[in-house]
Amino acid sequence: MRCSTISLATVLAVVGCSTEASDANPYSYPLGGDPGAGGDGPAPTCGETCDEGLVRCDGSRVVECRTVGACRTWALLDACTSGEVCRDGQCLPSSCTDGAIFACPELGVCQGGERECRTGEWSVCSWQIGPSLESCDGLDNNCDGAVDNGLVGALCPAQQGVCAGAKQRCDPDALQMVCDGQAYRAQASAGGATYETHESLCDGADNDCDGRTDDLGVGEASNCGATEACDDGSCDCAAGTHRCGTSCVSNTAVATCGQRCTPCPTDPHGTAVCSDGTCSITCSAGYHLCGGSCVPNDSTNSCGAACTPCTPPAHATATCDGSSCGFACVSGWVPCAGGCCEHCDTTGCTDFTYCSELTGLCEEGCAVHDQCTYGNICDPSTHACARTVDSSCPAGYTYLGMCSNYVSFCVHAAVSGVAEYPFVEPCPEGTTERGSWSCSDVTRVCVPD
Repeated sequence: MRCSTISLATVLAVVGCSTEASDANPYSYPLGGDPGAGGDGPAPTCGETCDEGLVRCDGSRVVECRTVGACRTWALLDACTSGEVCRDGQCLPSSCTDGAIFACPELGVCQGGERECRTGEWSVCSWQIGPSLESCDGLDNNCDGAVDNGLVGALCPAQQGVCAGAKQRCDPDALQMVCDGQAYRAQASAGGATYETHESLCDGADNDCDGRTDDLGVGEASNCGATEACDDGSCDCAAGTHRCGTSCVSNTAVATCGQRCTPCPTDPHGTAVCSDGTCSITCSAGYHLCGGSCVPNDSTNSCGAACTPCTPPAHATATCDGSSCGFACVSGWVPCAGGCCEHCDTTGCTDFTYCSELTGLCEEGCAVHDQCTYGNICDPSTHACARTVDSSCPAGYTYLGMCSNYVSFCVHAAVSGVAEYPFVEPCPEGTTERGSWSCSDVTRVCVPD
């Protein structure tokens, strides 16, 4: 029997481990990433999958499935010489004499195997202890070089999401068929997905197989930002927020308002506001908005909600009460007929008018007694002419006594010092006769000038 052994170092040196199969080395296939790197980045696709320990022929070569670094690879185990052929993972003489015996290498549980040359060809191995169906027992029962390979268990309990189709695997430690994370990960990986015990990926898949896809709150997805929510497998801004650059900001943020993320203008007399993606200003008390700026409510240049400039009449200055324009007359002038008139103290009053202290205008009525007819005086409280005396003493009259003809002598209360001025002689100096009354004799009513 011809034997040849090659160390693992030789396999690495001869075969290597690359991310692609090549003509120079058709047996090397990657398991994922660069064997010398930290595994970052997407895993390259292996050219072929195989079970660790399997031995087979590849032309005149004997190759074995091995894990080298991060690669699962068909590594060169033996190279048959020119006078040999490869059969069932073994180099055999290319020609033989009938009846010749050639020992088979012990593999797995198989022992005492021999090949016999029949009609110039080598038979398959005949074993004293031969192969059987593979079972989960830590042995290579079928003698193919791999332990517990090719076993297909029952469906696992979790069959939702990426776990759909997951089946039991052989646990090499427990030596029994089990459903665990490795079984679920293998099924998910076969479908190009990722299995997780707790959902954390925003990828449109039910990664933890609980029947809910991407059931993640804001900032809970490991592949989304702290302010992002997962929506249909994509990282997006949560309700009430929008994207500005790489961050999600509040829809009411004045520094990044609207989809254009525009900073809202500020005003020293107001507060910037962002609502529905539009900037505005809320003015402080005592101010209102005009042309995008907050102006005082009493501003005569922009009065009221219409922001109207106030134009005063002649001899006046403009005013604004917060809603409408007005005016104030300058000194010596008073409001009249929508404008300003000169004060009656300056112009004087004529005819039956007087200068009103209240309005500053000439109003109808008397100011002095001479404006009234004889027998009447000017009542200063009403600026109306009133009789000086009366016999019935109505309201506004003062009773001075009873005349000899039994008629009450009543003098108007507006006559100052009425008790002093009922005379039978002519009125004294400084007074003017403003009426008379027959009371024993002619009684004159004298009113101070």
